[in-house]
Amino acid sequence: MDAIVLAASIVLQLVAAVLALRLIRISGSSMAWVFIAIAISLMAIRRSITFFNMMTEDVVSPTDLTAELVALSISVFMVMGIALIRPLFISMKQSQREIIEREENLKAMANNAGDGILVIVKGKHVFANDKIYKMLGYSAGELLDTGMEDVIAAKDHSGFSALYREIVDSSEADGIYETKLRRKDGAIIPVELSAVSTLWHDMPAGMLIIRDIADRRASEIQMRQLSRAMQQTADSVIITNPEGVIDYVNLAFENTTGYTSKEVLGKSTRILNSGKHDEDFYAELWGAINKGMPYNNVLINKKRMDRFIMKKKRLRL
Repeated sequence: MDAIVLAASIVLQLVAAVLALRLIRISGSSMAWVFIAIAISLMAIRRSITFFNMMTEDVVSPTDLTAELVALSISVFMVMGIALIRPLFISMKQSQREIIEREENLKAMANNAGDGILVIVKGKHVFANDKIYKMLGYSAGELLDTGMEDVIAAKDHSGFSALYREIVDSSEADGIYETKLRRKDGAIIPVELSAVSTLWHDMPAGMLIIRDIADRRASEIQMRQLSRAMQQTADSVIITNPEGVIDYVNLAFENTTGYTSKEVLGKSTRILNSGKHDEDFYAELWGAINKGMPYNNVLINKKRMDRFIMKKKRLRL
């Protein structure tokens, strides 16, 4: 009976040692499980020596059966404990993989965003997407070693500080703000940003969505210059949508036709129809314009008070 109990205890302890070593790959805590496996193996070796001596009749006194039964029970519970803890570590490992995958997916989404995304904790950058690095000219390591005071243009420091406090204190900041950022090379760029309060590793943080509006500003300046030029030209200028609804007229149009811009904006160009041209004429006119081709012809339009104007006009899309 003693021999059977000893043999069972030895087998169970060796099984426990093997299970402990197999947990290294799952848990990642190699040294902890190695030490546990060594301790269990030494217990198995000690009992193996006793078992060997018993089989060769070199045992001076018989083993204590009660003590060996207790040892066997310990070995059983040891194997059961290690076997039951294995699914827990597998679940933890799976959860870690899922968290890493989610983080990678969110990072990929952020990097594919058309706008810059910047996360700030206590005034320091903790995350930025690729758009921000390109916008500001910093590498990842360089930008994450800086704070907002390093990239906000000097004269806008106080305004941004107030905005950031509003974000953190009120959990939200409505609206879109315009400010200026300073690139690594010192160049100043106008930006448009919106902000929300969030958490970063359980710490209050602000997330900024930043859009470079330098091109838009340049386009606005160009449009204002073009508008001034059209207002100053002596020729009538009419801009319509594809349906022929008037979106813009210049000062020369008002002087020539007698209509004010308020009277014609949003109206169809039919308001100028003199009745002197047939449907084929207008079909040819709009056909050329819709194809993006210039149209040259003598056009008779109706002025205010039903008077007529005859003009040689060049029209195009």
